[in-house]
Amino acid sequence: MTAPHFAVLSIKDRRLDSADDLRKCLAFDAVTAVHVADITVLAREHPEGDIDLLHTMLESQGHRNV
Repeated sequence: MTAPHFAVLSIKDRRLDSADDLRKCLAFDAVTAVHVADITVLAREHPEGDIDLLHTMLESQGHRNV
């Protein structure tokens, strides 16, 4: 399984020309923060590092495409 590649954009690199653009950006950032928090918790609970187990657990919590 190949992990997707994500580029991190600074706030200056984002095109926030309207309030709707800002809302979309914040929504994406919020979802990303939840994913990172969940992955962190699961990795601490299962330090043996079985990535397939972590992937299965994330999917069972409703995460998609992790």
